Amino acid sequence: MRYRYTNLFAVLTVPLIFLSVFFAGAGHGNYALITVIFPLCFLGIVLPDNISMYFLVFGILQFAIYGNIIDRFGGKKSLPFILAAHFLLIIIGFMAANNSLF
Repeated sequence: MRYRYTNLFAVLTVPLIFLSVFFAGAGHGNYALITVIFPLCFLGIVLPDNISMYFLVFGILQFAIYGNIIDRFGGKKSLPFILAAHFLLIIIGFMAANNSLF
């Protein structure tokens, strides 16, 4: 099995982390981009009021896991489920942070 999307998304994770931290202002900016790009990691920060290591690890591995799912099941089958889960986590993240979507 070739891990084409797994490797691509794993490499893409690094610049996305730096971009998210830059727009978050290292804690003094806007967290909307972090919520959109890494929603489950953001939930780990908002819900328990402290940063859980499990959520941070999943945030780092999130896109590699998405790529692995696409590699295993194909893009046409798995992409709608990945997008639906990701958007659902984004909505939950905004609701947990008491922000509005609009």
